[in-house]
Amino acid sequence: MPEDGNAIRRMVTGAGLGQFTDAFVDRIIEQAGRDGDPAVAALANSIRRRRPPKLLREVCVFEANGTKAHAGILFKQACRHGLKAMAERRSLHPGRFLVCETRPLTLEERGGLLTEQQAREIEPEEREELIKVFAGSQPEPVSVVSIDHSILKICSNHFFQSFRLYFVRADDDPPNLVDELQVTVRGWGTG
Repeated sequence: MPEDGNAIRRMVTGAGLGQFTDAFVDRIIEQAGRDGDPAVAALANSIRRRRPPKLLREVCVFEANGTKAHAGILFKQACRHGLKAMAERRSLHPGRFLVCETRPLTLEERGGLLTEQQAREIEPEEREELIKVFAGSQPEPVSVVSIDHSILKICSNHFFQSFRLYFVRADDDPPNLVDELQVTVRGWGTG
């Protein structure tokens, strides 16, 4: 079994590429399904049985750029502090819980509030990507994020990000376990 991503990269870029087949990956996953670690076994069996982890809670944020405290951060903190206790209460391995977050997504990387000097310093390739429209009686098109009544101007100074908590089911889990876990984490991240 490859040790890490670098070992896999060496295999697929070297003479071992012929060994990197679906059957090879299937054997690794099957072997991991018999692993003594319950979290690794649950994850591997989830892949083998094509039974994806169940979403327990999702927190989405749309905040002004630079905001450091928001519901997503509170949710991550609640997961950090509450998952271990929740897993212990139900005799579950904490490795069966997956906390994920997307990268912050911004509509306009530079934001809508550029100074004149910043606008002049934009590379020509970037300038071509700007969405421009004719506004009012202006003789030349302007960037849509510079129009005061444009929703894009507001959105361009914000980011969207999603925070999710998943649970990897095992064959011997009670049928209502996911529902119970969802109820338990329902208030996490709300303050």
